[in-house]
Amino acid sequence: MFLPLGLFLLPLAVTAHQVNVYHRLHIPNGPQSDFSQRGAIAIEEIQSPTYQASESSPQHFTQFASVLKDTTKQDSEHALYQVALEHNGNWDISSVKWCHLPQITSETLILHTNEASSEPYGIDYFVSPIPHDGACPANSPASPSLDHLANLNTTVLVRTPRLPPLPELRVPPPLTPEGKPVEPVPEKSFIQKYWMYIAAALIALMVSGGPPDESQQAR
Repeated sequence: MFLPLGLFLLPLAVTAHQVNVYHRLHIPNGPQSDFSQRGAIAIEEIQSPTYQASESSPQHFTQFASVLKDTTKQDSEHALYQVALEHNGNWDISSVKWCHLPQITSETLILHTNEASSEPYGIDYFVSPIPHDGACPANSPASPSLDHLANLNTTVLVRTPRLPPLPELRVPPPLTPEGKPVEPVPEKSFIQKYWMYIAAALIALMVSGGPPDESQQAR
C-alpha cells in the first residue's frame, strides 16, 4: 500500500508553550503592591523563544510613575522595578533600580529550566546601559518619560543548570600515628651517597703501592 506523496510533505508539529511574565513597582518602606502581567514568552523546541508585551503594559508603567510622585526622594531612589515568574504558587523575583529605567535601551530575560522539563522555575532580569557603580543618575527628572519601555530591544534566553568544574585537590601529606606531618628525609650529600666507591678506590691504590720506581726501570 502506497501513501500519498502529500503526507510526506506535511510540516513537523512544533510543540510550544507560553510563560507569563509579571511586574510591579516595589517601594521598600511602602505597602506591597500586586503583580500585573507584563507579557508572555513563547518557548518552542526548534526556534528561539520570543517575547510579546501585553497591551496594558504601558499603562502599568504610567501607574508606577504616578505612585512615585507621592513618595519622598529617598523612597524613590530606593524604589525597585521587579519582574517575576510564578511557579507552583511561588514567585521568583528579579529586581533592578527604578531610576535606571528612563535611560535603558535593551533588556534581557533569562528563564531557568530543568533538563527533564522545559517548564521554567526561575527568572533573571537585566537592563542596559546602567552606570558601572549602579548608582542612580544625579540629575534625573521628577517625571521621566517611559514611553520607550514599550519598544525595548528584548532578548530572551533559556538556560539549564550547569555544574561548576570540580576543584583540583592535592594529595594530603602523610601523617604519623600522633597526627603530625611526616618530615621528609633530608637528601644525602655526594660523599654520603658514594663513600663506598671512594673507599674502594683508595684501598686499591694503597694495595697496588703506587707507580714503579724510575731507577728500577733503568736497570
